[in-house]
Amino acid sequence: MSSTKIQQPRVPSEQHQHLDKKATPATTPDSSYYVIGQIKNGQLVHFDPTCQLLTTWTEQQETAKTELSFSSSRLLEMLIRRADTVVSREDILTYAWPNRVVTQSSLNQAISSIREQLGDDFEKKIIQTMPRRGYQFNSRFLISIKEWLALQNEAGSIPSTPSPLPYTMATPSHRIVQHRHLLLLALIIFLLVTLVLRINFSLFLQPDLVISNQQAGHQQLIYTATNKDQLSALQTEVTFLQEKLLSLPEPPSILLFNRMYSFYDIICINQESKVFSMLLHESQLSNITDQQLLACAK
Repeated sequence: MSSTKIQQPRVPSEQHQHLDKKATPATTPDSSYYVIGQIKNGQLVHFDPTCQLLTTWTEQQETAKTELSFSSSRLLEMLIRRADTVVSREDILTYAWPNRVVTQSSLNQAISSIREQLGDDFEKKIIQTMPRRGYQFNSRFLISIKEWLALQNEAGSIPSTPSPLPYTMATPSHRIVQHRHLLLLALIIFLLVTLVLRINFSLFLQPDLVISNQQAGHQQLIYTATNKDQLSALQTEVTFLQEKLLSLPEPPSILLFNRMYSFYDIICINQESKVFSMLLHESQLSNITDQQLLACAK
């Protein structure tokens, strides 16, 4: 696969946001990392869910890298995305171990391993156990963008963002062709990463994978499902959400909808080829806010 552009760490705004099931934040390419403060030694941990990688920093110096398993990475990402909200064990097992039958001991081992990497294996303040209910990520340990940039400025090690490759546009028609190629390239790359790493690797191994590609005015609508019945159901379920997204002042150029168990992935690609996505629980679909929609289409 082609190389991936390195992004700034994913961190919340200066004031920590308290998220519940009806307020799952949108994910953007500029926020593909999380920065977590450890309990001990004042260390910071970068979490990159795309690469399933934890990177530990001590005194602004990179000191360790740990590759998480597929399930552990999905587990941690889910808890962070729903920080300050209790996530049930059933939801975690369904999302982190798709199409597998696992026991509670697998979940306990994954939680224990993540806590150890975060230096939280004794105090258990970052990932909190809620007896008979599930687990909750404490947003107090998510580092703000202002604090992160200040620390990196002190160390003089802010990762640089590569400038886009220049290209010339000789004629208007050439510009349109190049722009469409960029959109398609961004979509292909994002689909591969999303479907393989975040949704379900076995999806590509199924010969009956169904993809529906529709045109609504200037917008392209893409639906993916494992069979025709699920595809039809998905199109019906997201009709309301699709109409709201297309009615925005600047709707996305491409919309992709996918469902995995009780979660929906909504991917938006705007006219500048920027990719945004939302991960929504089925209970959130009818309660999504205009702010969340705008975040996915900005």
